[in-house]
Amino acid sequence: MNGWGADAMAGKIENGDEVWSVTMFLKGLTRYEFKFETSGGTVWQENWGEGGVADGPNIQWTSGSEGLYDISVRFGADGSFSWTAFPQGS
Repeated sequence: MNGWGADAMAGKIENGDEVWSVTMFLKGLTRYEFKFETSGGTVWQENWGEGGVADGPNIQWTSGSEGLYDISVRFGADGSFSWTAFPQGS
């Protein structure tokens, strides 16, 4: 999503869940494929793909309008996984 770069996501604990977030500029109406890398290093070690599967297939998503997006991923205390991407200010 970020050119396979290493943009760090800010993490916090929210109601027992791990929640990570980042704001990124995305092109409009563009198909993206991505994973969430969670080891925190510069080497691709531990990643989560579609459905929250470790080393799973890429998540596929198409953006809406061009602009800044607030992107977050939630690892639930109950083992659930979800992610969101919303245009900033929505």
